[in-house]
Amino acid sequence: MGFLGENCVLAHSIHIDEKDIEILAKRKCSVVYNPCSNMKLASGIFPYKKFKTDKVNITLGTDGNASNNSVDMFSEMKFASLLQKINEKDTTIVKAKEIFKIATKNGANALRTNAGEIKEGKLADLILIDLSQTFFQPGHNLISDIVYSANGNCVSDVICNGEILMRNYKVNGEEKIKKRGNKKSKRTGKKGVD
Repeated sequence: MGFLGENCVLAHSIHIDEKDIEILAKRKCSVVYNPCSNMKLASGIFPYKKFKTDKVNITLGTDGNASNNSVDMFSEMKFASLLQKINEKDTTIVKAKEIFKIATKNGANALRTNAGEIKEGKLADLILIDLSQTFFQPGHNLISDIVYSANGNCVSDVICNGEILMRNYKVNGEEKIKKRGNKKSKRTGKKGVD
């Protein structure tokens, strides 16, 4: 059928056996680890170690507002790591640098986007983080600080394909965007998981 291949990105992938993981690895599929959503829904724990062992491209996601209210990628990084450490009872199962990579470079690779790292020839998709926040002090390990201490409120600037979308914490037309989003949300009348 040709469904499984390099362009296939599978969300959650929690209830999956070893044989399935081998097939996904062979077909070069990517999987999206959504730790906060999985915890909120009590749907299970992503088999990170199995996917890593079989060299499947693991990415990180938030799922959606109904099952993850904050949709904060920084929280996802932190909980992705902590959940695996407690599940495997091994503090070395995943390092901050590895989590940072699955949240950035691996995600771009899964989407076949020329981004995910700051490098000549790559798309200028990046964020600037305000490192003056107290939780970044004393700043001995920046990647670890970002993974375990940061949150979306640390982002001061957002650049997408070279275009500045947010500068100094301000988005052009932000109030209009929020109003429009709230209006559409009320129209659907759907509630998330409490």
